[in-house]
Amino acid sequence: MKNLTKIKGVKINFVEFDTTKNWIDEFPNKDWSVVIFADVLNRNYFDEIIRKVIDRNVLWISSVGKQQDLIHDMSDDEILIRDIENGYLPNHDIMTIGVTDLIDGLFSGIFLPIQSEENIQEIVIIDVEKLNYNKIISAIEKLQKEYT
Repeated sequence: MKNLTKIKGVKINFVEFDTTKNWIDEFPNKDWSVVIFADVLNRNYFDEIIRKVIDRNVLWISSVGKQQDLIHDMSDDEILIRDIENGYLPNHDIMTIGVTDLIDGLFSGIFLPIQSEENIQEIVIIDVEKLNYNKIISAIEKLQKEYT
């Protein structure tokens, strides 16, 4: 996991999703949110990510990119299924949002949780395709210039 920056005292980290590694191992267990960036359809990856971040008590699940609608719906479905079947859910509500545009999506996935959650310590951005690091860095730099 790479530490990218801090925004309003909150660590912004980046990880490339990789099924050959224990990618979730370094993730926090409380006071954090996730931004999932995906343009390419891969339901199995999305399902794994959603299940594991919920198991780690995520506060917000933000989806960005062409697959944001699907990731958003899958997140809501997983939360609902766990609620109905008495599966594990954190003791707090999990907010889910999705935005297609990268800059708007990162704004929503970073600034909304920071403004809404007084205890948030970390936001992790997951690049599902492992191709978007430079685009994500550029977008965050632009957001920092405009909003901090």
